[in-house]
This record gives sequence, C-alpha cells and structure tokens, in this order.
Amino acid sequence: MTPPQRQLPVLSTMPAAPGADAPSPPPFFETKVEPRKPEARHLTADDKALCEQVWTQYGSAYRSRYGVEPLQDGKARQQVADLVRSLGAQAPAIAAWYVGHGGRWYVEKGHDIGSLLADAGKLRTEFIASQVKVNVLSRVQGAAPGTARPSVPAPKKIKEQLQRLQSHFTSGRFAPATAKESTG
Repeated sequence: MTPPQRQLPVLSTMPAAPGADAPSPPPFFETKVEPRKPEARHLTADDKALCEQVWTQYGSAYRSRYGVEPLQDGKARQQVADLVRSLGAQAPAIAAWYVGHGGRWYVEKGHDIGSLLADAGKLRTEFIASQVKVNVLSRVQGAAPGTARPSVPAPKKIKEQLQRLQSHFTSGRFAPATAKESTG
C-alpha cells in the first residue's frame, strides 16, 4: 500500500499574515487609461519651406501628367508635412519623381500623396538608384548629368510607316488602309 499523499492548502483560503499587503487584482480588473492624442508636431521654418517646395514640384509634375491640380486638402497637407519630416531635403525631388513612376499601384491610385507617404522608404531607394544609374550613364557617354541624350535616327522603314500613318489620319479620311499599304 502506498502512503497517502499530503494535500497542500489552497492559498486563497489562507489568511494573509498581519501587516502583509493584499494581493493586487488581475490585470483585467484595472481601470483603463484613456489613450493620449499624439502631440501636434510643429514644423520649423525650414520644414515649411520644404513643404512648399514639395507642393510646387509635385504639383507641376502632377499637372503635366494628369492635366489638373492635385488635391491640397488638410489631409494631403498633413501627409506632405509627414513626408518632409521623413525624407527631409530629398522630399521635393522624390515627390516630383514619384508622379512619373510607372508602378501599377501608384498609377491606379493616381499618384496620391498617401501612397507616396506609405511607401516613402521604398520610393526613396528607387529614386536614389535611378539617380545613380543616370549619373553612371552620363559618365559613360561623356555627357553632363541631366542633359538630354541625342535621339537615335529611326530606320528608313519605320519613318516611311510613320509618314503613311500620319497622312492617313490627317487626310480627313479614316478609311482602313488597303492591304498593299499595310504590308508594305
């Protein structure tokens, strides 16, 4: 036969020692503390100037691409301020470059400021990488950075096809091209 096991007393039924603090209640009984609103971060004079540069450069690129002014409501202005806090002096150049970005997501979103802010790190990396490529190509070709590359002359056959298409659509008749013209 095995000896009987000794039972330990249940702690909750044991009285506390004199002078001992009562146990604190479990965390779910604690009172909830109201979350604080984040303090409004004020822009410095330099940051305000950068915000204006962002709006100028982004707005110019946006008008060129879409033919309308970008939305400049309170939300967009706050996002530009956050962008300037995040990217600093690079923000205006990156914002203008972003409008030309061909990424499907950005095109579908209409190159809005929110998407730029959400992907600021990724877009900054792509911007810097594109600038490095431009500088390398400029040095290889012997041109100064930012200068336009001379256009390569189109082959004679392509020029002839373009002239035929141009004359077809500018002649006032929009009849389909004959089989002989399209195979030429």
